[in-house]
Amino acid sequence: MVRKALILGELDTSATGTKPRETLTRIASLPGVKDAEYITGPHDFYLIAEVDNQEELSKIVTSLREMDGVRETMTCLVFPKKAKK
Repeated sequence: MVRKALILGELDTSATGTKPRETLTRIASLPGVKDAEYITGPHDFYLIAEVDNQEELSKIVTSLREMDGVRETMTCLVFPKKAKK
């Protein structure tokens, strides 16, 4: 079963010297990431991940947290719609 997650994140490129566009390009290229975009508000980017299991999602989150230019992440699991009766 494919599992989806919405991950919100904050960038911190000033300390690392990385450029935001380069960081988002690296984020978008992670296996399982289907979409990644800049957003406004308290977070700088979002991504949609589609994975087969919790272990694959954990790998994405770990990669993000270890990536230069990413300060913080928040993961929200997406639950499948209930089938109509």
